[in-house]
Order: sequence, then structure tokens, then C-alpha cells
Amino acid sequence: MLSDFYASFSATCFVVLSLWLVVVQSRYEEWRHDDDSVRQAYGVGLYFSLPGVMTLISLVDPTNPVLWRTSYSVAALTGVAVFATVHQVTRHRLVAVVNRTAIALYGVVAIIAIFANPLGITKVANRVDAVLLCVVVFLGVNVAWLLLFSPAPAAAKKAAETGSQPA
Repeated sequence: MLSDFYASFSATCFVVLSLWLVVVQSRYEEWRHDDDSVRQAYGVGLYFSLPGVMTLISLVDPTNPVLWRTSYSVAALTGVAVFATVHQVTRHRLVAVVNRTAIALYGVVAIIAIFANPLGITKVANRVDAVLLCVVVFLGVNVAWLLLFSPAPAAAKKAAETGSQPA
């Protein structure tokens, strides 16, 4: 039923991930010596790769709810764990808020995936999870945009020391 969505969504996630990797490559020299920037770049990659992997695995056998439940719960719990780690180090307040929101969304996705089948609400749960993952990807695009245009850590530090605007 959601196979068309899963196929399109998974492909979209990996295309956006590829675009993010181009951004990372273009900012590599600025970010590579700053642990916060490296973690942030990794976190943004997860905004796109985890939902892409969840939906891609679901396509292996769309009629098997155990496969859907397993892929969604494992990937969502991974998202909770990783974003909790990434969230602890961010310099950006807005990114911190978005990361906390992603933690909550991944937590809800995991809860739905784990408990939907025993409660007999798998079809509704699939749709709710699909919407939540769309929100996660939307948040990821916004974090990527923010990080793309934020000054490099060295430029920000130099500007703070001199009281000027970063280049």
C-alpha cells in the first residue's frame, strides 16, 4: 500500500544525502579540524540516511510487517542515540532545538513501530511514521541550510576576538 511512497521517499532521502555530501566536501577544509562541525555534518547526514534506510528496507518485502517494524524500530532507536550525542555538542541554539525535536520524532517512530502490530493498528501506524519521517527530513534540510551558511569555526573565533563580522 505504501510501497510507492517508500520507493519515492527512499530515493529522495539518498539524493538529498548526496547533495549534503557535496556540501561537506566543499566545506571539508574549514570543518575537518573542528569536532563540533564534524559531528554536525554527520548528524545532518543521518537526517537523510536513516529515513532512507528505513524505507528502503521496508521495500524488501512490503507485505511483511515484521520487517517494517524491525527496520523502523532499530533505525529510529539509532537516531535517538546518535542525535542525543550530536545534540550535546552543538554551538547553534536552533540546531539544538531541531536535534531535540528529531530525538522526540525518532522516539515516537520507534514506539509506533514496536507497538503498532500488537495493538492492531499497523496500517495507521505506517502512515503516521511516514509523515513523521517527512518532518525529520524537512528538519534535516533546515539544519543543513543553517550549517551551510554559518561561518567556519576559525572565522567565527577570529571575528569574536576582533569584534568584527565573520567573512
